[in-house]
Amino acid sequence: MNIAALSLICFSGYVIGPPVVGFIAGMVGLRAALACLIPFAIGVLLLAPRVQPKVSVQVT
Repeated sequence: MNIAALSLICFSGYVIGPPVVGFIAGMVGLRAALACLIPFAIGVLLLAPRVQPKVSVQVT
């Protein structure tokens, strides 16, 4: 279930991201459009340590 959700999010970003950046670049320029991605990159860096694999304990 988690893999399907992650795949959906990644695929959506892959499909929607470039047109959105291109639209913004058409209005303000490519450099400013790419600068708009910096907050998202910082968010990923700050949230990455919170993602940890769950350890399952097997009782035998």
